[in-house]
Amino acid sequence: LGPFTPSALVSKNGPVAVAPVLATAEASTTAATTPDALLELLRRASMPGADPLKQIADLLPAPLDTALLAEFSERSPLSLLDRASGVGLLACWADFRQEDADSWARYDDVSAETLFKDYGGVTDPLYDELVAPLLHVLPMGPGYDISAAAALSCFHVFALQSRGAFDVRWCRGGITEKIFGPWQERLEARGNVVLRGGARVSG
Repeated sequence: LGPFTPSALVSKNGPVAVAPVLATAEASTTAATTPDALLELLRRASMPGADPLKQIADLLPAPLDTALLAEFSERSPLSLLDRASGVGLLACWADFRQEDADSWARYDDVSAETLFKDYGGVTDPLYDELVAPLLHVLPMGPGYDISAAAALSCFHVFALQSRGAFDVRWCRGGITEKIFGPWQERLEARGNVVLRGGARVSG
């Protein structure tokens, strides 16, 4: 795989934002948001050449770190109020448990569009410019046709589970040659696996 590269998000209106690479960033030396951690944060933020936003982001869990450090396009129609409206989703994000059947039952009867707009309070511009493109990339569909549970699950697994989960690495060459071919060879070398292209799975 190649090096980590920033993730660019594009809506129907053009570029929206670029999420920074976080996976290779040095972990914060302070593990928790304690009074001592905050004092250390203030000390480091006041040093020459320090980036205060980066220092704060180091103390935040995903996805707040990505949201804080994302660079929005100058042509983006999103106002600060639009961006801030996303904070309302934190309650749903904290409430949903990926492995919990009750969580799925609560959120599966609600559409993702209803979750974001009605429950989360996301403004229409933020939904159109940021949320809708993410829904088309991750659960791969429009918000009115995807359950809130499916959307939250996809965001959790593919983008927001941990620091740097939204980072991108590209394969250096074809994925068949570099990934799937060697994987198939290793499986078949065990002697108990045979992969047949174009065949139905049975047994």
